[in-house]
Amino acid sequence: MDIDQAIFTSACTNRMKGYQLIAQSAGVKGNLAQKLSLWSPSQSALLETDTNYQSINFFPLGGGHFGISRTIYGGPEYSNRGALQTVTLILLVSREQLGGYEFNPLSFAKTAQTFGYLRLPTAMPTSLPRIALPQIQPLTIANMPTELSERNGSLVDRVTRLLEEDQCVAVTGSKDPLTTLGRILLRTPAEQRLSLSFTTGLRPSGSRPFRIHFLAEVDVPAHSKLAALDIARVASDPH
Repeated sequence: MDIDQAIFTSACTNRMKGYQLIAQSAGVKGNLAQKLSLWSPSQSALLETDTNYQSINFFPLGGGHFGISRTIYGGPEYSNRGALQTVTLILLVSREQLGGYEFNPLSFAKTAQTFGYLRLPTAMPTSLPRIALPQIQPLTIANMPTELSERNGSLVDRVTRLLEEDQCVAVTGSKDPLTTLGRILLRTPAEQRLSLSFTTGLRPSGSRPFRIHFLAEVDVPAHSKLAALDIARVASDPH
């Protein structure tokens, strides 16, 4: 199946300077392009400064469309201020396309990475082609959880209970957010997974109302931010 893609980052283009969609395939236009920009982060949005740090994100776009993205650090800012670009690589998918993956956005993202997508390009393009992915999830994907351990079951139970109450949740102190997220999705009925927008490494923001966040240990300012956004905090079980 053919999937549209886009890149959101900081650049100086003919249209504007700063964070923007710098490249997209043919299906990313109009209202969809505007919504992708709203959900995509700018400078200092990643939780950690490690240049290898990443965040996997999933969010609704309306009309049966969804965004699956990977946010990472790129090259130096065009302004030469010494900071690195925050780069978000985005796939635009439909409900039907996610259906072949049991409505599991994390499985879809891992498949895309296995096929070489959602990776930082060697040079930033100005346009992008659609990409091709299998219509049905491959039988095996590395690092996808297949069962719940008793230890992790307690955390997943607490998170899913809050999600069922329509509460946004921040999981704090998780050593492996992707595995924890995979277990939460595994516990969630397939038909309900598309309602669980998530980010594994972006700072909470009122402009990006994710249902699930993953954070390091929360300090006082971060705790106040969560409270202001009505995001419940759930501490990860100690290892």
